[in-house]
Amino acid sequence: MKIRRLFNRRVMRISILIAIVCGLETACYGFDFTPRDYSIVPPAPTVSAFMQSIEYPVDYSHGTPNISLPLYTLKSGSIEIPVYLSYCSGGIRVTQKTGNAGLGWILCCGAAISHTVNGAPDDAFGEMHGIWHLNADETSFRNKLMAKQADYDPINGAYYKANLSWEAVEGKRYYEGRTDLANDLFHLNGLGLSATFTLLNSGQIVKSSDQPIKISKFLQSNKWLDGGCDNYGFSVETNNGLTYKFSTQERTKYEFSYGDPLLSQKNDSIYYSSAWHIDKITDLNGNTINYKYVPGKTFIIKDMGHTIEMGYSNPSLSKLSPSNIRSVSSVKYFTQTLQTIEGSGIVIKFDYIVPASSESDAIIKSVTIISPDNKKRVIEFSYSGQLLTE
Repeated sequence: MKIRRLFNRRVMRISILIAIVCGLETACYGFDFTPRDYSIVPPAPTVSAFMQSIEYPVDYSHGTPNISLPLYTLKSGSIEIPVYLSYCSGGIRVTQKTGNAGLGWILCCGAAISHTVNGAPDDAFGEMHGIWHLNADETSFRNKLMAKQADYDPINGAYYKANLSWEAVEGKRYYEGRTDLANDLFHLNGLGLSATFTLLNSGQIVKSSDQPIKISKFLQSNKWLDGGCDNYGFSVETNNGLTYKFSTQERTKYEFSYGDPLLSQKNDSIYYSSAWHIDKITDLNGNTINYKYVPGKTFIIKDMGHTIEMGYSNPSLSKLSPSNIRSVSSVKYFTQTLQTIEGSGIVIKFDYIVPASSESDAIIKSVTIISPDNKKRVIEFSYSGQLLTE
């Protein structure tokens, strides 16, 4: 799957995003001088299922039925949080993972910002340079690729030497799989919010949304012991005076290979955030609704990356050497599971069961609504098909 095609399917309407990605493909007589494909690393299964409504909006203008079952509505001041079951009527895909209420079903009661990695995480630093941490050579190399200056005839060594010798110098880390040149995508969804955006290395957020919302990035005080520079969250402000805070992170371990494609590959890993869950909603009068999470299931999905054909220029041999490598070998997800929602003295508690599949997240078992006078209402769920284990 090429990045350009990915953006086309998303129907991005911001020219800068299209320019950033479409400028990365260059051809040279049967080979791409740059990698043909980037590995596409999605967020964890439950977050992916939650975000699927972005691709299949449910309203009359899109011709898909709105299948939902309301369970409860939590209110605090001008804030209303509907709790309901929703079914994705866009159909079941071959590789689709189970949501938190079964295949195709999702229990909706919050919001999240997902992080889809194109190539490597933008905030990566160390052996891998994400797009936010490019050095001067890498930045120059990326700019020239976007300007289509990387097209050349590998047979014509004299032309290469005279005009494009910068590729062997500025692009060395890129050819060794240690530089990321593609912007990642972030998706906001839930509680009536919807947007797709990317973060530039300047910190600017470039978004596409039909809604008049403001998305801001803020730094958090936590410092991850496992490394990474993803100690940040997001806030979203709407024109009706509500502020949404997203700070609970789903950490992900990204394992990758790098090195000269003609030699043995080395292995390394980095950590990044694949999702941010909503923590707090505040209205203009100070009324709040709070979300609490607990660490969820940890699981590994191997061979996440597509096999890519990489061309490496060797000036001394005046030839282009192809090599099939994977830019990412496995991804380990450290998920977060919603435990409670609290507001106006009411507590909504969620209990789960763990499916037998190693690639599925926790599935909802029951929802308990506790009133201020400690009266309880319990909604239980049962499933058929694949066996589940407590």
